[in-house]
Amino acid sequence: MDCYSVAATMQTDRLRDALEAHFGFADFRPGQRGIIEAVLAGKHVLAVMPTGAGKSLCYQLPAVMSEGLTLVVSPLIALMKDQVDSLAEHGIAATFINSQIDGEERDRRLAAACRGRYKLLYVAPERFRSQSFVRALASAPVDRMAVDEAHCVSQWGHDFRPEYRELGPVARQLGVRQMTAFTATATPEVRRDIVSGLGLGDGQMSLAGEGKPGAREQAPVPLLRPPAGSSAALVPSEPELFVHGFARENLELRVIHVTKLRDKLGYIAALAREALGESDGGESDGDSDERGGSGIVYAATRKNVEKVAVALEELGIDCSVYHAGLDEATRTAAQQAFMAGESRVIVATNAFGMGIDKPDIRFVAHHDLPGSLEAYYQEAGRAGRDGKPAQCVLLFNYIDVRVHEFFIERIGSEDERRPERRALSGEAVARLQRLERSKLRRMVQYAYHERCRHQLILRYFGERTEGAECVHLCDLCRERAGMARPSWTATSALSAVSGARVKRAVARVPRRLGEAETVVMQKVLSAFARARGRVAASEMIKLLRGGSATKLPDDLVQSRSYGILANTSATALRAIIDELVGRDALSAVAGRYRSYTLTELGAKLMKREASIELCWPQGRGSGRSTQSAETIENVDEALYAQLVEARRTMSSELSMPAYVVAHDAVLRRIAAERPTTTQALLEIKGMGPAKVERFGSQLVAVVSAHVGAD
Repeated sequence: MDCYSVAATMQTDRLRDALEAHFGFADFRPGQRGIIEAVLAGKHVLAVMPTGAGKSLCYQLPAVMSEGLTLVVSPLIALMKDQVDSLAEHGIAATFINSQIDGEERDRRLAAACRGRYKLLYVAPERFRSQSFVRALASAPVDRMAVDEAHCVSQWGHDFRPEYRELGPVARQLGVRQMTAFTATATPEVRRDIVSGLGLGDGQMSLAGEGKPGAREQAPVPLLRPPAGSSAALVPSEPELFVHGFARENLELRVIHVTKLRDKLGYIAALAREALGESDGGESDGDSDERGGSGIVYAATRKNVEKVAVALEELGIDCSVYHAGLDEATRTAAQQAFMAGESRVIVATNAFGMGIDKPDIRFVAHHDLPGSLEAYYQEAGRAGRDGKPAQCVLLFNYIDVRVHEFFIERIGSEDERRPERRALSGEAVARLQRLERSKLRRMVQYAYHERCRHQLILRYFGERTEGAECVHLCDLCRERAGMARPSWTATSALSAVSGARVKRAVARVPRRLGEAETVVMQKVLSAFARARGRVAASEMIKLLRGGSATKLPDDLVQSRSYGILANTSATALRAIIDELVGRDALSAVAGRYRSYTLTELGAKLMKREASIELCWPQGRGSGRSTQSAETIENVDEALYAQLVEARRTMSSELSMPAYVVAHDAVLRRIAAERPTTTQALLEIKGMGPAKVERFGSQLVAVVSAHVGAD
């Protein structure tokens, strides 16, 4: 090893340069450098780092700096593509093989990998079931195997996948000499099972550098390849363990104890409005990117997901829905809408979120109690990945515990939701039930904890902590320090959105409609008639208000319905649609979430061949006035539609949410003022110098072309 010391020192000095050259980062995040050095030293590594701590870089940078191929095992098809696309943007040769590519393309990529064409090859674990695939891969210059979501190895973890237990034998069959494993959630017991399951040792490992703070930073790095003649096969040895990154200083952890389950909806709605900077009617002011962002609401069951989503929509908060009961196309559309910023809130079961890398999530709320701290912190940790403040709120009622107890009792039974557990022996079932009850108790302890919640989490995951407890990162520490609570926890904020308002966000007095209201109803029904059940109610609202046309059929965008109710608020339109559904004027389309078609009564109402009493929404933007929440006079609706389409194109090309380019209100101001120079564009409220420099020329070009065509 001494003969390589000079080269090793040079390699250490080059790490930061390599980081900047290949990925454009000026420095490492806390904990990354030590892991990367251990990987480059050829050691087996198990790294436990929460969501957003930068695990991927810990195997990507060593892959770039090594001579051979890094085989990345990942169960997340969407994440594979996202990471490969991101690596390609940095000029790094990488590809993936999964079920979404055909056999011919799979063989082409595999052949290229065997020729040394790639630095990283992402493979789904199920692929290794095929011996022909493993034999074909054996000729590739595999340098190491990186196992992502490594907790899936452990049958005691919260997401056990049997195919992960075969990765150790596969690595030996391929002649892999080094194994690295990464996960966001692993207790000491799960860590030991990961090491044992991968065939690396007996799991009796200790934290790297324990007792010697900073030692890892100065450790020399040997050459990447072993000396000629040495064995390249995987050698069982205890991996170095790294546990880091669970201290998220931008996350405020909060638990709210509720006595009435309906109050949860009120808190979630108030939290969403405050965290996303929305007005009472659910409309963003569009003046500041700081007030943008998004949020996730987790619920334990599909029924609760649907209930929360309906309540939020009635309260004027646009949201998507994601759970396993929806077909794949619907789930994919919901996820894409959330990632693109078209839907700012998504309500989901724990089926959503694995591999989601969205930096601007301002809050994560749990409507129901998760079954473990691992699950909770993995989901809550999706907030604030951009480093800005975010809130993680658990709404707790002890009755939630009974749901988990019910599922624990079913472990190993024929009707359990996880089929891999049905073959477990009686002893294994009993052990697993004890473990799950222990995890549930720790989750309940978190809810009733009286000290610092962050410190409890750090101790649970085994990360060493130094110094006193925090004084501002959780509700308990803030209380002890006499710091003010967020406004959304005040009684006045809750009363504004709970009780009767959660049940219905609009007035509930049925009456005959006036002329203006009847015209609005006709326009709504006409839009549904044109749509013929093809789009959900949330998209119909965007159609009527002239919003984003990304998911709307072309014939609807070109129809008279597009933008015909631009001055009616989204909240009012939701209320009107729900009233029409409740009065059997609209009928639900089977298998499509909140999609409707006209009934016989609806068709008669549209043609004024019948009349009806409805509970009509009150207030501004309800269809009784021609003014929207913000008065913008003389909007050129045709130009506005063109600007919306231009924004969609720019956001798609730049892979960023649409609101980053410009909010709807900003586009409407542009459509009213019609600026034809970037200097004039600077005068538009919401278009600062940075936005004008980045997007101004494209927006001005759209305006100039439209004005010139007049």
